[in-house]
Amino acid sequence: MDKNINVYWQKFDEKREKEEIQGEHRNWFVKLLTNRPFFVIHAFLYLCVNGFLIMIWLLSLRFTGLTYFWPFHSMFGWGFGLGFHMVSYVMYNDKSEYLIYVRQQSNYIMTFVYHAFFYISINLYLFLLNLIDLTFIWFTWTLGMWGIVFIYHAIGFFTWNKIFDNQWKKLRPKYQEYPKNKLKSKIKYKIGHFWLVLVHLTYFIVTFIIVNIFVFVGTGLGQVERLLIAEIFVNWGIYLALHAFGYLLFYHIEFIKSVFKGLILHVSIYAIFNGQQIYENSESKLYMNWLIYLMTLWAIVIIVHLIICIKWEKLVDKEQVRVKTNYDGTERKKIDLFWSGFSHEAISRKEINREEISQELTLFLEDDVRSIAKGIIIWKWSFISHVFIYIVSLIIIGINLAALGINLVLLIHPAMGWLIGVAAHGAIFYIIQKPIKGFFSYTAFLHLTVYIVTSIYLVILNVLFAPGTLWSLIAILGWGIGIGIHLILMFITIESREIKKEETPYLSKGVLFWKWSFIIHFFIYITCLVIIGISLAVGGENLLLLIHPAMGWLIGVAAHGAIYFSVQKPIKGFLSYTAFLHLIIYIVTCIYLVILNAIFAPEFPWSAIAIGGWGIGMGFHLLLAHLIKKED
Repeated sequence: MDKNINVYWQKFDEKREKEEIQGEHRNWFVKLLTNRPFFVIHAFLYLCVNGFLIMIWLLSLRFTGLTYFWPFHSMFGWGFGLGFHMVSYVMYNDKSEYLIYVRQQSNYIMTFVYHAFFYISINLYLFLLNLIDLTFIWFTWTLGMWGIVFIYHAIGFFTWNKIFDNQWKKLRPKYQEYPKNKLKSKIKYKIGHFWLVLVHLTYFIVTFIIVNIFVFVGTGLGQVERLLIAEIFVNWGIYLALHAFGYLLFYHIEFIKSVFKGLILHVSIYAIFNGQQIYENSESKLYMNWLIYLMTLWAIVIIVHLIICIKWEKLVDKEQVRVKTNYDGTERKKIDLFWSGFSHEAISRKEINREEISQELTLFLEDDVRSIAKGIIIWKWSFISHVFIYIVSLIIIGINLAALGINLVLLIHPAMGWLIGVAAHGAIFYIIQKPIKGFFSYTAFLHLTVYIVTSIYLVILNVLFAPGTLWSLIAILGWGIGIGIHLILMFITIESREIKKEETPYLSKGVLFWKWSFIIHFFIYITCLVIIGISLAVGGENLLLLIHPAMGWLIGVAAHGAIYFSVQKPIKGFLSYTAFLHLIIYIVTCIYLVILNAIFAPEFPWSAIAIGGWGIGMGFHLLLAHLIKKED
């Protein structure tokens, strides 16, 4: 841990030197939104395109006579996006003192600015849309129902800091062993979940009042319909009570360990859901048989959950030892997370006691290792349970199909369809346990896993139900293009991270760009040739026609590869690298011409004339390059 602590302080010093005290190591999306040229271009395009649409509308009035102002749809639709862009640009570029203050607060406060913009602008759009036909004032439904969430968000916007400070004073003495950032997260979740329960309760009450007004004021509903509505509200009320119970259980009942709280909530959901299903479907024998299977399997999962809860501490301690051997707490996001536990003002005024903070940092790193261990255990046992349920369910389905005299071949659909989900679950567990880092790396692994299992499923379906047509090959190759690009992006990001460690990153970035752009180009070239070839074969066309796209495109691919080689080598001097590029294009083009000559006009060697004529220029280019290089 000592090594990690030193790295944290090193990164903090770098952070202070670069005056990045706000704690905003912005991701690419925020950087894009706050880029001034990009915002200006976006606004310019918005004005130009919508101005052009208005001009078309004005000109069309003369011919169509339709006065409906249709450009307002694009003005508002695009305007929502431009408004979001404008708010982000102003907020993150320090154009407003108030927005600077808002940005430095909790995400709950900051997101209210965006929420307010979308609430006002979208409801204004719906209001104007409703003005076209006033026979039914429908926009008020969106205004009112969305308004409930908006009002609660507004109340939280003005009271968040006060509520948070009160909770901090109340909980800090109880959780002194917590790192600051962890306690802050706990308080944020507690406040957020409390507001969610209030929003849920408000929607229940408002909907109950509205529905009852419609039911009892001249709707003509019969007794059966009214009982059905009452049943819906009873069920909703039960789940609302469960929601409130979950909040009280996790944030106000202290004597029960968190791991057992999850089990209690799990058992409660099991009892309520299955009790509801038995009450509503007790007269259906077929449904009840399947419900018994479901309840039994779910009960087994609850037993596994109970065993994990009992052995939780031992499991976490054991996993924690394994995690520590591969643990690296010096990732940028972990460093930012740690420093988020301290106010920006304290950091900017350099009110940092390194000895005290180092002790806090030790707690943070140990807690982080434990959190990773807990996550691995959860994914491990959820995956094991998933596999167990999958196997048992297939056996039960197979037995029922056999008992009903249904062909067992149909078992392939639940078996392979569900296996895709099981494989994805296992891939996520592997990603977390390994761990596989980097967005493109772990998404590529997950994507590849799903692709392989789905491809097997498609091949089986093809062989069983339509062996005469290899339609699965088309689907697999089409999807394979996306997989290939995803894997290429993964390797690009991996190599980019390595380049950042080098002494000459800018030169390396240039080589990386040409390398991977060439690989992508070559991959697309091969893929497209395969697709064109299959299309020609299916259409009964002569495959010799493939020579034109194959050789024509190959000239561009060869030129691309030559540029990459020139940059990597590197080949210096204008005449030298242009001569090399010229030579590559000359060779590939000559091969193309010879093939065309041999296939379509073998009686006359016209390609020799073109090759010889061009060869004179090629030789002159090489001679000049050699002479200049010799002079240098």
